[in-house]
Amino acid sequence: MINLLPPTNKEALKQEETFRLTLILGILSILFFLCLSLLMLSIRIYVGGEIETQRIVVESARKGQEESPFQKIRTLNGDIGSINEFYANQVKVSDVMRRIANAMPQQVHLTSINYTSLSGTGRSGQRSEHGRVSLAGFAAGAEDLLAFRDAIEQDEVFENALLPPSTWVVAQNIDFPLSFDIRYLQ
Repeated sequence: MINLLPPTNKEALKQEETFRLTLILGILSILFFLCLSLLMLSIRIYVGGEIETQRIVVESARKGQEESPFQKIRTLNGDIGSINEFYANQVKVSDVMRRIANAMPQQVHLTSINYTSLSGTGRSGQRSEHGRVSLAGFAAGAEDLLAFRDAIEQDEVFENALLPPSTWVVAQNIDFPLSFDIRYLQ
């Protein structure tokens, strides 16, 4: 293709093309720096938010640490002491059953055992556990039943043993109910 334009027009077209190219490159450079600055601004805002979040976490941790480790240990020791006191005042039913079995003569057999837990406050103002046990059973003779009742009354944990007078009517093969209170020993 032959360009038949005069050299001045050719020069003007060349300058116009250079101007357009420069203008396009300038606009692209401005857009690049504008996007870069917006990106930097968004990173700055994000990092600032993270720093503020960490500052809040550190401040709350400092407020939580105002209570010294010794204070925490004292608090935990108090809790453990309360738990120990609670369990120390509990009646151990297995111990009660063992004591009943030790007091029972060979010729006495139990058909039912009923344990009722009663909680209250003792004379010293401490909360204590105690209970009531109701037994039903069979004794071969009145002597065996009397021995059983006496063994229950002699045990320091049991008190107020009650055996109804109607059980003494028959001398052999006695069906009996027996009830007594359990008190806590320290």
